[in-house]
Amino acid sequence: MLLMPISGFLITILSNHHIDFYGLFTINSFAPDLQFAKIFKKIYKKAAYLLL
Repeated sequence: MLLMPISGFLITILSNHHIDFYGLFTINSFAPDLQFAKIFKKIYKKAAYLLL
């Protein structure tokens, strides 16, 4: 259950996007790495299939 939000968070951060929490605060991306983002995207998709 935690695999989906954690991998989604890592995809976003590693893809050079920031996360805005309802205007309260922003988590900026750090060390963008598209190779790791692609790996976490595959993990995210496989976890989605496992939940179905």
